[in-house]
Amino acid sequence: EEEADEDDWNVSMAAGTCLALLAQCVEDAVVAPVIPFIENHIRNNDWRFREAAVMAFGSILEGPEHKLLANLVNQALPVLIDMMRDPSPQVKDTTAWTLGRVSELLIECIKPDVHLHPLITALVYGLKDSPRIVSNCCWALMSLSDQFGSKETAQPSYHLSAYFEGIITALYLEAFAPFLYGALSNHEEYQLCSIAVGLIGDICRALQEQSLPYCDTFMNVLLQNLQSPVLNRNVKPAILSCFGDIALAIGGRFEVYLEIVMLVLLQASNMRADGVNVMTNYDMIDYVIALREGILEAYVGIVQGLKSGEKVGLFVSDLAEAFQNGQIKQWFQYDCVTQVLREGRNNRNLPNGTREVTRWAKE
Repeated sequence: EEEADEDDWNVSMAAGTCLALLAQCVEDAVVAPVIPFIENHIRNNDWRFREAAVMAFGSILEGPEHKLLANLVNQALPVLIDMMRDPSPQVKDTTAWTLGRVSELLIECIKPDVHLHPLITALVYGLKDSPRIVSNCCWALMSLSDQFGSKETAQPSYHLSAYFEGIITALYLEAFAPFLYGALSNHEEYQLCSIAVGLIGDICRALQEQSLPYCDTFMNVLLQNLQSPVLNRNVKPAILSCFGDIALAIGGRFEVYLEIVMLVLLQASNMRADGVNVMTNYDMIDYVIALREGILEAYVGIVQGLKSGEKVGLFVSDLAEAFQNGQIKQWFQYDCVTQVLREGRNNRNLPNGTREVTRWAKE
């Protein structure tokens, strides 16, 4: 029911419980009669039908053979992940519960390279919702951690390791934010400041659009750091790269920062190592190279972010992909572009990653 309390017992809750118990009793036989109901109502305009379809699916996950459910779960996961953004809180609540059931009972159906990133992103997104939805999202995250972990031997890392910082930050960001801002403002301890800059990138990649409420503060502090005469210069390339992470996370919403960031990138691109003695000033050469890498990473993130937000018109391979009809073809014919691509492909002194990116850009 629309206004049902968490502890209320109503007809829909009773029906879901009954179906779950029936699935445990009759096992495989419950699947065939239930699937048509799910398929017919999962996209219904009425939220009650959508919730009922998700509830039915979640209720039959315990009882039938896993082999019978595997294909159904693989097909349903992308739909369920998308439904974590359903306008109805009741649908989101039941969807989070169902994802928790999948994580607890059918972990083998969750393919780390296919499902894990969008699944964790959706669950972290739900942590900003109502308490009931948050509770189910936390349970799903806990189940993922338990099921992917090994109880027999200690592992240095596992499938969720890459998402650890993002998940923990989402759970505790409100309380953690003052410490993060303090680290960003600690210009004397530049190593600490550098770690904080990297953490902002991790937060934005994990939270995606949910990082938007914090982006004004992030951007203000990062821009102040770029202007600081005290902060060690080696932190500044990471700050430029972080702009790209923020743009990727919030997509078209990055438009409000675009003008100032483009100005900053233009100023940074004027830094040259001309006249520096390569034999005696390696640090300066390394800094200029790192700065240019940070500039390029920022541009890549900005272009991709604005493209995802359908705001790409505001702004070498990402541009080509964004303008596939040849609108900017003439720009790619300039000598400076072909020279950069040629240098990136043929210079054996460059890192392998740089050469691979250059080959990818040319393609």
